[in-house]
Amino acid sequence: MWVEGKVRPEATSAEGSWSPDIAATNEEEAKARRSSADEAAKRNRDRTSFDECLAMMRGLGSELDMSQEYTRSSHHTVPTQMQLACYDGASAAYRAHRDNAIGPSSSVWYLGLVGYFQSRMYRQRCVTAILYLNDEEWDTREHGGALRLYMGADSDDEVGATASQVIDVAPAGGTLVVFDSRVVLHEVMPTFSRRLALTLWISGDFHDDAA
Repeated sequence: MWVEGKVRPEATSAEGSWSPDIAATNEEEAKARRSSADEAAKRNRDRTSFDECLAMMRGLGSELDMSQEYTRSSHHTVPTQMQLACYDGASAAYRAHRDNAIGPSSSVWYLGLVGYFQSRMYRQRCVTAILYLNDEEWDTREHGGALRLYMGADSDDEVGATASQVIDVAPAGGTLVVFDSRVVLHEVMPTFSRRLALTLWISGDFHDDAA
């Protein structure tokens, strides 16, 4: 028997009477089809939402170019690829680092000619943008996983000891964090729940004399 109330011919016995066993089977099949359709619709909605996130992230380069407040770089280029990082929650973390570390370790003398050219995209990073795709009610006291920013840390400081301010950002869903790839030392604190972060590194022309 179909949910719509129609009876299929095979849902009758040889004598033409209704068979409850076959009818129950048909109802289970209908429920399975509805469940499959619901899952497919959810996947389509999730895909549409993710595509919208990608489009928004790819528009950040133009937003920076048009901004009159941000002057540290210009002529921004958005790469075709982004990084989707998933922390499994088993106290996963990421040590303090900068996304474009300037200094002797990034020089051709340190990396060698081949290494220097291979790291060209890394050395061109000027702006980091991170969009979190987690629950909007993320609680760092329970789930951990805060993005810790060491603001004002010296360029040779790799642990944040010289930071003038330490900021913890909860990776709540929909939160967008944008910062200077060369300057801001940052790390991911130990994470106790599944944590998703979509990261984009924007290239551009540096203005070292900018405030």
